[in-house]
Amino acid sequence: MLPNSSFVKLFTALAFLLSLIIFSGIFYLNIPTDLQDHIFGLQLIIKHHSFPVPPLYYFLVYLFSGCSLNTYQLYNAAILLLSVSVALKYYYSTKLISNVNPLQRQDKRLMFILWLLIFAAPMAYDYRQMFIGRISTNVWHNSTTIFLMPFAILMFDKTICFFKLKQATIKDAIPIILFAFINVLIKPSFLFPFIPSFVGIVYLNSGFKSSVFKMAVLISMLLCIFIFIEYYAVYKMAIIDAVRFANDTKGIEIKPFYTLLILNNGSWVSLFLNLFASLLFPLICFIIIRKQIQHNIIVRFTILLFVFSLLIGILISEKGIMASNGNFIWQLYISNYLLFLVLIKYAYDYVIAVGWRNKKSLLIIISFGIHVVSGLLYLAKIFYLKKYT
Repeated sequence: MLPNSSFVKLFTALAFLLSLIIFSGIFYLNIPTDLQDHIFGLQLIIKHHSFPVPPLYYFLVYLFSGCSLNTYQLYNAAILLLSVSVALKYYYSTKLISNVNPLQRQDKRLMFILWLLIFAAPMAYDYRQMFIGRISTNVWHNSTTIFLMPFAILMFDKTICFFKLKQATIKDAIPIILFAFINVLIKPSFLFPFIPSFVGIVYLNSGFKSSVFKMAVLISMLLCIFIFIEYYAVYKMAIIDAVRFANDTKGIEIKPFYTLLILNNGSWVSLFLNLFASLLFPLICFIIIRKQIQHNIIVRFTILLFVFSLLIGILISEKGIMASNGNFIWQLYISNYLLFLVLIKYAYDYVIAVGWRNKKSLLIIISFGIHVVSGLLYLAKIFYLKKYT
């Protein structure tokens, strides 16, 4: 059965209202984030008769502002668009979990847990730096990543449906291609780990000679073309940030751990400690419910997404002053959210089966609770210290 629709709609509306408050506060209390930078960048680039690439988020903000360059009209348009995105992230997450096992009844408790997930963050152990260097499940300061999340979830959902096919045609590929194209128009980050993970899982599940595998390869080739076109537009045509960084070196390079160490103040100890803080709940799940999930194709796909996301973050860096921006780690936040989302479903099933008073169940509950409390503390820090870091 599908989740209780009225309950899900209520919490979707609540997610929207809380997001509206959060984003309004960030904008109008002048808390420095990428949200304002993206608005200022949009104004600057349009004044120079160009437009940011990827364009979709900026186009919609500009459109909803009434095609105005007035800062406050653009702010209001961004606040509305980002709040809708967070609400849809929750709504599509509940649909995805229902599609994982449509025959199982999903109760209100699980839907509430998924609502708590949209506030989760890495384990808080140092208030001075609670985001930079860690792999959060949620992002509140970067508009394109926030806007991308519901479409990444939809793409993930359609991919799960593709895994179930015995034979595949172009018709079966269209939903994945459509959402991949939307991803590229917002931010291509999720496609980087998606392509190798998608082909790898289809190969393991269906074999080399199957029509499903051949279609997966064709889909992946098309997605690579999408990425190449956008790479050319961003780095070769120098459209994005052409005004602000006109004289800067542009492009990407293989430079292992360079960006991750920059974000962790050059400390290997900090890097590994932050990885642990970011993955406490998944690590507990892998220890306790490993037997229940080790052969599950959806869990395998989610793990592969995270592994490839991490490898990309480790290996690839931008050239010039953009290297410190960490633009090749955004896929980690998306993959980590999906990892938490999928594991919550199986962890919940385990807790229901053995009882919440079981020691292992309590460990699962506490580990997830730590992430949620840390996320609320992180939001408090944003407003109290006026820093998203």
